[in-house]
Amino acid sequence: MSSVQYVIDAPIFGHGIGSFGVLYVGEDIRSYPHNIVLELGVEGGLVAVILFAAFSGWCLLCAVHNRHRDPHLIGVTVAVWVYLFANAMVTGDLSTNRMLFAGTALLLAISSIQPHPVNPLADDLLGR
Repeated sequence: MSSVQYVIDAPIFGHGIGSFGVLYVGEDIRSYPHNIVLELGVEGGLVAVILFAAFSGWCLLCAVHNRHRDPHLIGVTVAVWVYLFANAMVTGDLSTNRMLFAGTALLLAISSIQPHPVNPLADDLLGR
């Protein structure tokens, strides 16, 4: 049976965290569908997928909305997050994709960075 069929069988709340191995192999072993969205769908249902998409999307929007504060830092961080998400779509389970979750938190953190205040005295001393 495919992961999509498991999502269809329990669409709202899924089959439970860590249940993919039991469903797919028939044993309680560490097994996963090599796709974070499918894993969230199978194990947590649409509730988990929607929460993940909403939180990740919100963090991305916050970072992009505040890109004028430090465009290079935010641009690099968004690019790294996109890479981590693409990687999570083809390999790893929830626990091995912890870098994706750390990257998501980093997006939120850098979006709240305040620009350096203008200090005319420092600018005069530094010759700016």
